[in-house]
Formats: sequence, C-alpha cells, structure tokens
Amino acid sequence: MLQEELETLEATGEREKADIKVIESNFVKIKAQMQKLFGKDTLVVNNYDWFKDYKYIDFLRDVGKYVNVSYMINKDLVKKTNGYWYFLC
Repeated sequence: MLQEELETLEATGEREKADIKVIESNFVKIKAQMQKLFGKDTLVVNNYDWFKDYKYIDFLRDVGKYVNVSYMINKDLVKKTNGYWYFLC
C-alpha cells in the first residue's frame, strides 16, 4: 500500500485521504513513540481533539479567509469535484 501512496503522491503532488482506522492507528503509534522519548507523563493530543467541536461555519469564517481561491481551484481534488461545487452554489 505504501508504494501506491508514493505513486499517487508523485503523480498528483497530493496524498490520498487516509482511512479513519489508519489515522487512529498512526496516532496510537506516534503517541507511544513520543511517550517513550519524553516520558509517560507527556501529553500527546490528536488534531481531532482540537477540532471536534469546531463548527463548519466558524471554520470558514476563521480559517477560510487565509485560503487563496485560485490556489484551491488549481488543486486536483477541486478540479475533480468542480461540478459538485456548482451544484451547491
């Protein structure tokens, strides 16, 4: 699977979206490594813990203002879903 991810990254310049189970597994492994390096009392948090209660509209207001629209339009994912975005507007 790693080889497929590398090929996708080389072809598109973007990583594939990871499955939630893979993300959770990676977090557990990273947490164990950090606690081994810095001690068992080290607090390691997942990004999800920071953003789970963050509402979509709040995110667009607070973070979206920093996103360059022309940069987003040129991204492969946006190009693939362009018709979908028009449907929403």
